[in-house]
Amino acid sequence: MTVTVRLLWFSLVVSLSAMPVSCVRTYEGQNSAPQPVSVSMRNSVGMVFVQIPPGEGVLGSSADEPHRGITSWSGDGDEFELPRKTEVSKAFWLGVTEVTNEQFRRFRHKHRTQLRPAFSGAKEELTFMVDGRSARALIAAGYSLDAADQPVACITWDDAVAFCKWLSELPEERLAGRTYRLPTEQEWEYACRGVSTGRFFWGEAAEYSWMYANVADASGLAFWQLSRFAFSGDDGHVVAASVGSYRPNAYGLHDMIGNVHEFCGDDFVGYSVQNPGARLYLPGDERPAVAVRGGSWASGIGIARCAARVPLDRVTSRHDVGFRVVVEIQDLNAPR
Repeated sequence: MTVTVRLLWFSLVVSLSAMPVSCVRTYEGQNSAPQPVSVSMRNSVGMVFVQIPPGEGVLGSSADEPHRGITSWSGDGDEFELPRKTEVSKAFWLGVTEVTNEQFRRFRHKHRTQLRPAFSGAKEELTFMVDGRSARALIAAGYSLDAADQPVACITWDDAVAFCKWLSELPEERLAGRTYRLPTEQEWEYACRGVSTGRFFWGEAAEYSWMYANVADASGLAFWQLSRFAFSGDDGHVVAASVGSYRPNAYGLHDMIGNVHEFCGDDFVGYSVQNPGARLYLPGDERPAVAVRGGSWASGIGIARCAARVPLDRVTSRHDVGFRVVVEIQDLNAPR
């Protein structure tokens, strides 16, 4: 059985040998031990990946987590954020950062990431609106989303998938046995959390967001009205920051919370008791919706959480939605 809903718009070469990374991560406000990041690698276009180890983890949010299920149309927190255990049986490689404008323009040379007026009808708790006036003010003040090292946005899910296909077909990547795809939601949340079972990958303390994430906070006061859903700190960026500008999580991944929402590769499903596993369909696309995760520079405390899930169709592009990729590496010595 399927469910149709109307979306309330949100403001969501590899060197062949692995290179060790010696840095360790500690989280402010947490008692967890430092977590080493063990292995990374770089591909033929300069994208860096870390290996996410197999293991057990949690998905979703606990019943007492603030703002849980904020995107659920029924108001049932379990519908989109049902708490459950998960197991990742095999290690996988995930991009350390979101795909940048420079990287995406190797695929689509004329692409530009530009500020756009926000869609009407967005809930206050889902976005801090960048309307036409605010967009013009940001541009006049010299803010841009199109720098080489900012995350690519203004792309659709189909565009992200096409980038992965292009990257997989590059001669250097084919020779190395590497193929690329978007992460599944399970992979994304498992990797985002690292060692955390809390709201954020750094723990429960929202006041530390400015160290780890580019989100809607005091930085944007001059351009739009912040509400009670804003973060309390000041991360120093009004719009998207250069990727990797903030402290990483336990696996060495940057910007898993904030900067731009990130497309996942699989269908968006709900967990309602009445219709568990139902796929969502949104106007404008005959295919099931997908999830964008992690929140963005325009997201408040309700959306910029590990468990928050926002559905989006596959043909809509926004100035605050981008992606990162998984690389799968074929064993070229394996028998065929």
